[in-house]
Amino acid sequence: MKRGAVDFLEKPFDERRVCEAVERALGHSVQTQRQSAAQLEARRRLDRLTPRENQVCGYVIAGLLNKQSADRIGIAESTVKVHRSRMMKKLGVTSVVELIRLVDTARGPWSVNRSGDADDSGNSGSGMENGPLPRAT
Repeated sequence: MKRGAVDFLEKPFDERRVCEAVERALGHSVQTQRQSAAQLEARRRLDRLTPRENQVCGYVIAGLLNKQSADRIGIAESTVKVHRSRMMKKLGVTSVVELIRLVDTARGPWSVNRSGDADDSGNSGSGMENGPLPRAT
């Protein structure tokens, strides 16, 4: 179906089927608006991060230890800990699981890899397959 169509009704149709289709479409619309609002809020929260905090965030969601992140960035481990602490505070999350959920929400329901294909490979690699963390538009 194209252009946001939710259902298809064949003629002749009765009033009950039309009402059911309208109710489904309205329910779908409400759900889509909630998801869009949640995605925008997650992106706004991520926009508050400095470039370094954004970089550290990517390494955290990729599962790297502070020491590994420090080696990759070329800074002291204690500095990574400071950036990580500030990032978590700014984002209002208290665990890595919450952080991953926030980033996942910001990326939206259909994350795509660089080729444009849906990324259902399950390959978590560096955690940065989808590019930098999403920004609000």
